[in-house]
Amino acid sequence: MPKSTTVTGIAEIEALSDAVSAIASSSLDEDGLCYYVYECASRLVDTRYFQLGVFEGEDYVIKVRVQNNELMPIARYMVDGGIIGWLRDTGKNLLVHDFETELDDLPARPSYISSNPPRSGIFVPLRSGEQVIGAIVIQSMNPNMYTEVQLRTLSIIAHQAAAGIQNARALARERRRVQQLELVNEVARQTQALLKLDVLLPQLVHAIQKTFGYYAVALCLPNENGDAIVIRAATNQDIVGIRLKRGEGIIGSVYDTGAMLVVDDITQDNRYVPTSALPNTRSEVAVPLFIENQTIGVIDLESDQFAAFTRDDQRYLEMLARQVSVAIEDARLYEAEQVAQRLQQEVELAQNIQISFLPKHLPQQPGWDIGAAWRAARHVGGDFYDIFELRRDLENNYGLAIADVAGKGVPAALFMALARTLLRAVAFTNRSPADTLMRVNELILADSQADIFVTMLYAIWDPHTGKIELGNAGHNPALLMTKDGAVRQIKSPGIALGVVDEAFIGSTSLTLQPNEVLLLYTDGITEAIKADQSDFGLERLQTIMRQSRHLSAQAIADEILNAVNQFVGTEPAFDDQTMLVLKRTS
Repeated sequence: MPKSTTVTGIAEIEALSDAVSAIASSSLDEDGLCYYVYECASRLVDTRYFQLGVFEGEDYVIKVRVQNNELMPIARYMVDGGIIGWLRDTGKNLLVHDFETELDDLPARPSYISSNPPRSGIFVPLRSGEQVIGAIVIQSMNPNMYTEVQLRTLSIIAHQAAAGIQNARALARERRRVQQLELVNEVARQTQALLKLDVLLPQLVHAIQKTFGYYAVALCLPNENGDAIVIRAATNQDIVGIRLKRGEGIIGSVYDTGAMLVVDDITQDNRYVPTSALPNTRSEVAVPLFIENQTIGVIDLESDQFAAFTRDDQRYLEMLARQVSVAIEDARLYEAEQVAQRLQQEVELAQNIQISFLPKHLPQQPGWDIGAAWRAARHVGGDFYDIFELRRDLENNYGLAIADVAGKGVPAALFMALARTLLRAVAFTNRSPADTLMRVNELILADSQADIFVTMLYAIWDPHTGKIELGNAGHNPALLMTKDGAVRQIKSPGIALGVVDEAFIGSTSLTLQPNEVLLLYTDGITEAIKADQSDFGLERLQTIMRQSRHLSAQAIADEILNAVNQFVGTEPAFDDQTMLVLKRTS
């Protein structure tokens, strides 16, 4: 177990640096990372009495709790004042030399009651920007055990731990979204050949429960008159056939209003209709099923945990409900027109997947201008662009990416989601662009069974120096336009990801000077075809770049899209068109 340590001297400083680096490069999930932070802290300070907790709403969840070197179970309690509450409200550190002599002078009093309380301690917040997401606490049964140096040490560890926890949460959300989207694709696959509702509905509810582990799943459809809704399929057969009037219970209310209803605690909602068949239900969500703005049913999910359905879950459930709606309608009205509608639903679903993974905002850096464009084709593919902040060599660098998945429809969009998730996960380990792409290639081949590949260009941009390091996995070379209007390709060797096990990816670097522009694009731009089958081509693209070099980055992207539109005329696009424009203004 850990021994008391003070951070003095070169060896201790090196140990602190090693701990911070180890936390920053960790790829563990949130719980694993919290314990790893404890292990790292144990090499530097006395952690015989240690806790690392995070805030979840009004609760404080202690992920790692150690008492006299013994690891205790995870604990949760509501924050109601005390030092932890003060820490959350102020975001300030606190060093207590002796609780007995300093108690009246402390900004807050300890909230615990003990016959043998600690005598000294350090309390530091886990800060992510302006938000306090948790706390690290070490305490001792003896007075005067901690110093300002140890306070600073723990504060440095806490700063990196907060960033690591946020990254772990972001990665977990991305993985969950990919898992959710895979379920939607599985629902679509299952419904292709099932045209009998009595076969389709039970298969759907069991597939949903198996994938996500919900306590109960039910699909409900209106009766012939439309004045009531009936549970037609459920994971618990005892509730099949239950009939609810319009507006009755949670399911009947959703059928009546056509709006999703989330109940975090069924005991606090008088609309809940209890049943002995489901005694452990704690929370519930009911989602309407629509076809052309008409409510055709309700999908109902129940959990044995309170507040089990998050905002992310609600977005996924809306997408799932759309797919289930289409499946039910297809089973009812299977004819040529319905087949065409179903294909259109798939296109819209794939577009929704793509849009949900695009950056919501582009970063703003002094002396720089960034623009982007993404336009889906009639037959959806898997283009995407991404830009995200990295922490590299203690400078805030950014990762820039653009990619094109070979394929169409939902499978290509799902593969795009997988590629983006893996890219972000590997990028945060601070590898070079070339090494990042080679590692992503390994993970794609290990994780995907689909016969699909993706071309990708990934760059690391340092806005402080203007340096850009690029790796290219078989993608269109980036275009560099100098301030005098000369345009050249930035080439480096590399093969598409997902093709061969040991893919070699080359790299190159450049420094963008003031009034220079870097353009990343997909082949939907240069290969746009008009009626006579001639394509837009690289030469036209370079010409438009030169003509618009005095414009903003976003205006350059818009001018290129406008030029493509004018070139193709009324000819429909057959591929996505995507761009990322980086311009240095000073």
